[in-house]
Amino acid sequence: MIKNALRICLLILLALFLGCKTNEKPKEETDILALIEAKLKKDPKNSELYYEQAKLLYKKDRLKDASASCDQAIKLKDNVPSYYLLRADIYLKQGLTDESFSAIEKALKLEPDNIQANLKLAELSLFLKNYDRVLELTKKVIELDKINSTAYFIRGYALKETGDTFGAVKLYTKVIEFNPESETAFEELGILYALKKDKLAIDYLNTAISLNPKNTFAMYALAMYYQEMNMPADALPIYENILSISSYNPDALHNIGYIELIYNADYKKAVEYFTKAIESKPDYVEAYFNRGISYEKMGEKSAAINDYKKVLEFDSGHKKAKEALVRLEGKK
Repeated sequence: MIKNALRICLLILLALFLGCKTNEKPKEETDILALIEAKLKKDPKNSELYYEQAKLLYKKDRLKDASASCDQAIKLKDNVPSYYLLRADIYLKQGLTDESFSAIEKALKLEPDNIQANLKLAELSLFLKNYDRVLELTKKVIELDKINSTAYFIRGYALKETGDTFGAVKLYTKVIEFNPESETAFEELGILYALKKDKLAIDYLNTAISLNPKNTFAMYALAMYYQEMNMPADALPIYENILSISSYNPDALHNIGYIELIYNADYKKAVEYFTKAIESKPDYVEAYFNRGISYEKMGEKSAAINDYKKVLEFDSGHKKAKEALVRLEGKK
């Protein structure tokens, strides 16, 4: 439904958000950068100016320049935890996980009870699937701040990953209690209830979508819930809405094709959607397989055979594709 890798990426983005949230518009940021540069010419030993410069450069994705400014801030004053936390964010965005860990550890050495540092380390530990470490760090944050919704969310995600869905639900509910606008908590609750085929999934996912009308993750989860509950008429408009936001979403395209194939028996339309899904994702095994079924239903055996063979190119052990080829080629 929602791939773990994508959700963990969302958590990493949350880590970056915690460190560098700003509401300035791009033009204002450029003006502020120019102002900081002018101030640095007069006061080149001001570490805080370098830090502010690094934050703005980081936000503009000028990572090399951000690194240089942040390093200069640390060189001038090496006992400020926030400098190392920004350095960790820059390293993370550069894909340097080990270096990011090291920078956070330096911040924690300076200030062991720094909530932001503990949260960032918890998120990186989650990324690396070190769930015991995640639980240890989030427990510490909650002891320091009993209403820290981010800590409850990260902890809940770790419990979900280790199979404790009951514990995860309790923690996500806590997140909503402390932060009623937590889109991701509503989304996660919706996904967990959808897995149990509980209709509460509808309310939670709809709330996530109302908080962010472009949340295609929540939309897809809701559409899948309806589809798996044999309610394709409810699923179809949601998939279409996803496509209005992301026209090349391969899963939405595939699933519309599946509904046309299985529920509506409109094989021509099914082929159109499976083809679009394949164009968007050339190694989409199930799209090839289901397009093969559609072609077979239309009596286009050669096209069906080609698709079933394509399935086996990507997945040589695909049992149903093998059976289909035996069935069709055996009739020749």
